[in-house]
Amino acid sequence: MALYQPSPLPGTVGLPIQFAITTTQSYHNLWEISNEFMEAAHATGMFSYIDNDLKLDMLQATIDINRYKAAEFGLQMSDVGMLSLRHSAKIS
Repeated sequence: MALYQPSPLPGTVGLPIQFAITTTQSYHNLWEISNEFMEAAHATGMFSYIDNDLKLDMLQATIDINRYKAAEFGLQMSDVGMLSLRHSAKIS
């Protein structure tokens, strides 16, 4: 169990501290570096919960929808969202 104080800033979501590591190298190299970072953070004893969002064994994709083009085709964002959910269910 972990307890956290609510954020004093309105509109913030998530855990109190989050890091983003970016690179132009391969995902495998990013995974190695992120694991080293997590081990170092864990060794400090200052963090009760540490997680790596990079999952090499799970398919992931980021889709950037052009809202203007979708509107030209008469699509609403809810339609596009449902279509992408149906497609992702077929992949897994």
